[in-house]
Amino acid sequence: MNISEFRDFLLHEGYVECRLPKQRNELMFIITSKESSRDYYFLYELVDGSFKKLGRARSPKELEEKYDVDKRIGVVR
Repeated sequence: MNISEFRDFLLHEGYVECRLPKQRNELMFIITSKESSRDYYFLYELVDGSFKKLGRARSPKELEEKYDVDKRIGVVR
C-alpha cells in the first residue's frame, strides 16, 4: 500500500488523529485512531514507500514505548 492508498484507507475507515514523528523532514511513523472510538491507537511505519502496521495499544505513549519509536527516529532523551 503506497502513501496515497494508505491516506484513502484511513479516511474511508474514519481515522482522523494522526501524529507524525519526523527525522530529517521524512515521515517514518504515524499513529492513528478512529474518530468514533478512541479505544485503540494504531502504529504504522513507512517502509520502502508503503505503510506496515506494527501494532495497536490503548494509548499513543504505550505504542511509542512498545516499539521504541524515539530510538528508531533518533531522538535522544
